[in-house]
Amino acid sequence: MGAVQDYKQMMLLRFLLGVFEAGFAPGCTFYLSSWYKKYELTSRFAWLYTSVAVAGALSGLLAGVITEYMDDVVSMRPEYRPCVEDFADLVCNCEGWNSRLEVASHPGRTSQCCGGDRRLFILSDFPTSARSKFLTDEERILACNRLALEGIGLTQGAHESIGEWKAFKMTCADWRTWCLCLLFTLGTGSQTIQYFLPSLVKSFGWSGTTAQYYTIPANAFAVVCILSCCFLADRMKNIWPVLAGLSGFGFILFVATTAATDGMTRYGLAIFAFGSIYGCSPLVKTWITHVLGYPAEKRDIAIALINAIGNGSSIYGSFLWPGYDSPRFLIGFGTTTAWMGMLSVG
Repeated sequence: MGAVQDYKQMMLLRFLLGVFEAGFAPGCTFYLSSWYKKYELTSRFAWLYTSVAVAGALSGLLAGVITEYMDDVVSMRPEYRPCVEDFADLVCNCEGWNSRLEVASHPGRTSQCCGGDRRLFILSDFPTSARSKFLTDEERILACNRLALEGIGLTQGAHESIGEWKAFKMTCADWRTWCLCLLFTLGTGSQTIQYFLPSLVKSFGWSGTTAQYYTIPANAFAVVCILSCCFLADRMKNIWPVLAGLSGFGFILFVATTAATDGMTRYGLAIFAFGSIYGCSPLVKTWITHVLGYPAEKRDIAIALINAIGNGSSIYGSFLWPGYDSPRFLIGFGTTTAWMGMLSVG
């Protein structure tokens, strides 16, 4: 993407990137659900999901360093930030955009090339498979029995395969699928605030490199929320009270953030509100495997379907924070407040 020369090339490559990335999160969820019991899964998935918040914190640090030490390139300067209206011109005419993508992509390419090859040999198959690495026959039987006793469908051997099309129809016909889809959509739609965090910090009274660095605490607190809430849900063996409490807490914080006028007060409240959003998503995502755990084909389709529809909220959610609504951003904060309130009672 760092080599693109026009807007069409950028959009095409971004679309292809999304196509190849789309199966990662639901695939990881299904894989982990095929190994861990219901109330072991959420805490394990939490460690994976913290990578999103950690990446956000590191991107704030990286953006601050880039804007501070690469201000000789026009698009890197703190006072210049691309917006939706000038994005096409920025891609076509500014070498700084290409430079930013090159800087951001080098660590990712290196880790993916090195880590991806190793995972091919290290990652074990499902416990029902004889190809499962590092497990004896007795250990594989134990792993399968642990799941079967909790009503979690195994990937093979425990029941007759129902086929993908039948599993799809079973998933669509189950009303619980659409309830979980609504909850996940509310959480994911609220999470679009992450894309505009630097703009929000700027509206609170900071600018330039300082605004980039001030996004780090919000992402750091999100890591704390993800781990603490997911571990609490597993310990309580009940996801719903934790999800309702966390989203209700977020609702109150967003009401306070929307009503406040002092920049520092809004910033402090927004940090805690931001963390509450991040804690909700892994709770809903792993709740799918609790409710729709059997058979395995249905669980697989449900995870993928709910993820696909839920992440579609990022399309319209990105229009909730227009620049003309600054500095209060009442549209974005008001909508997110409503979504968190609905999630808390859903």
